[in-house]
Amino acid sequence: MINTNKGKIQLTFDEQVEYFGCARIQVKPDNLIAWKILKHQAKIERNMSAALVKSGKDRGVNPEEWYGSLSSIKIDKWIQIEEYKDSKWVLFQKFKY
Repeated sequence: MINTNKGKIQLTFDEQVEYFGCARIQVKPDNLIAWKILKHQAKIERNMSAALVKSGKDRGVNPEEWYGSLSSIKIDKWIQIEEYKDSKWVLFQKFKY
């Protein structure tokens, strides 16, 4: 979602990549919490949780694959960073500890 002179608009993934770029960080799965548990531990209200799931599904993603953490994930838990370029994820940096 971005603000424009015409109001707020929802960007598609391709528009987001074009305007801002996109990256993801792969982390070690230690202590990651599945969405179905995390939403309760994070005390996300039911209507907000449902809206997030709907928004994700509308964009073709599977909430069963969502994981998160209630605390920061230290860099020594990072495996790699990938950047979305030319319609595919490519390695940006790999970490070794």
